[in-house]
Amino acid sequence: MSLASNPLTIVIIVLGALLLLLLGAYWLSSRRTPSAREQPAVSGEPAWVTGLKSTVEEEIASPAAETIESLAQENLRKHPELSDIRIDFGTAPGGELEIWINAERYSSVEAIPDQRIRQAIEEAVDTFNQGKAGGKGE
Repeated sequence: MSLASNPLTIVIIVLGALLLLLLGAYWLSSRRTPSAREQPAVSGEPAWVTGLKSTVEEEIASPAAETIESLAQENLRKHPELSDIRIDFGTAPGGELEIWINAERYSSVEAIPDQRIRQAIEEAVDTFNQGKAGGKGE
């Protein structure tokens, strides 16, 4: 009787191959260097910020700010000349709101030089405050 015809031998070979695959995957993942976005959260960040860390090139802000950010981006898409502008809200290390317009950081809406962008954000805030952002009816 040959070794390969024994069912127990086949099971042991398959399990050994799976074990080698798992060990190889573990070894590869342990050698990978985490990116700056995947580093552990800096102490002092709110708990919700820690839970939202990801590898996406997106600043992290409160859920309300993220909703307003989406609404403001929708408002900008209504104007063809502003559709390529990227708005991103984030939380500064001290907890205050940061507003990123493309690669420029602003600490308040009033500091944004373009009136049309300020207006898009202000309209988004008004929409959010009226309860229309959460899928509620008008």
